[in-house]
Amino acid sequence: MKEQRGQALIEFIMILPILLLIMMIIYDIGNILYQKYNLQNDIDIISDYILNEEIETAREYANKKKITLDIENEDNIYKIKLKYKMQINTPGLDKALGNPYEINEEKLVFKTKISSVPIDEPANLESKDNE
Repeated sequence: MKEQRGQALIEFIMILPILLLIMMIIYDIGNILYQKYNLQNDIDIISDYILNEEIETAREYANKKKITLDIENEDNIYKIKLKYKMQINTPGLDKALGNPYEINEEKLVFKTKISSVPIDEPANLESKDNE
């Protein structure tokens, strides 16, 4: 009985590094997905700033979040590119994905000018209901 407990302990000790490595990989991949989600939210916020012609505010927002912001404008079409670099902590995964790992997000924003065109008054619907 004593030998079996010792054997189980040795088997557990042999498997423990593999289990820890798998847990670290899950953590890093989850962190990558979380940062990608945050970057998608950030690009929506920045595109709102750009549509409201607050480009400096958009740049300040990106700098505060440590995001690289690139804006290209051509005929009121803005191409917004965001880059965020994050550290990978898992040994081996950092070699496979690169360290720091770079997350990229792009969005096209069309800015249109709304012209003020007078709207005709709606037709009198009461006269149609009485008929």
